[in-house]
Amino acid sequence: GQPDWGPHSHSLAIRFHGVEQDGDIYLITNAYQDALSFELPAGMRWKRVVDTAQEPPEDFCHEEQAPVLRTKFCQVQAFSVVLLYGERR
Repeated sequence: GQPDWGPHSHSLAIRFHGVEQDGDIYLITNAYQDALSFELPAGMRWKRVVDTAQEPPEDFCHEEQAPVLRTKFCQVQAFSVVLLYGERR
């Protein structure tokens, strides 16, 4: 809710709201040299579909098999991208 648009910001997170019965997409990019923690939007059951810091084949999975995040934060490793799929609770 409080984006950092400063010249030293090295991350970006954006949420795409699904329509009708579709879930939401939450895209997190970390271009910083250290891992960063991102607070997830509330009211959703988030699943990790893509994590470019993981070795194949764990870096991608279909939403049906995607692991559910059990905390309200998502740790994103340095120089990586995470894509989450959210279902309304």
